[in-house]
Amino acid sequence: MAEQTLELGAIVSRLERLEKENRRLKRVGLAVLTVASAIVLMGQTRTNRTIQAEKFELINSNGKTQAELTTFQGYPNLMLHGPEGARQGEAATIGISPTGPYVELEDSHGNRAILGEGSLSLLGGYGADSGPYISLLDRQNYMTVIGSTDLVTPATGETHKTSAASLVLFGKDKNVLWSAP
Repeated sequence: MAEQTLELGAIVSRLERLEKENRRLKRVGLAVLTVASAIVLMGQTRTNRTIQAEKFELINSNGKTQAELTTFQGYPNLMLHGPEGARQGEAATIGISPTGPYVELEDSHGNRAILGEGSLSLLGGYGADSGPYISLLDRQNYMTVIGSTDLVTPATGETHKTSAASLVLFGKDKNVLWSAP
């Protein structure tokens, strides 16, 4: 029986030694795996990528389009939409047209608008026959143009362009009510 006790003690001692070695091997293996992963991850470099598309849309959690980056007649446009999404509510557009850069605000009815009751358009023209202007338009189609605009002389039908330093008030029928200079 004494032999069995000695033999059992030797087996327990050997088992404890093997368990210690096993734990040590697991730790070393985990350390080697961690270092190897770090080396692989550090070795990856970021590359500059170009993403190309005809249109980009920003969609909210309800699936409604909140913003669009598109081209219109070959010119870039950024449209921001109200909470109801595209073609359902207010919008703000920043873009470039054949006559120059512009900003437009639209009300919930699709009318160019400020605060839902009127309109604001900004255009900085750069063509030979264009010029910068700011226009304000109400729901009854009365309009104020600050800056360059086309005026038609009713008697002769002659068209001339005002300077960027002009102010013109139009009636709802698009006739000039007042202008300066």
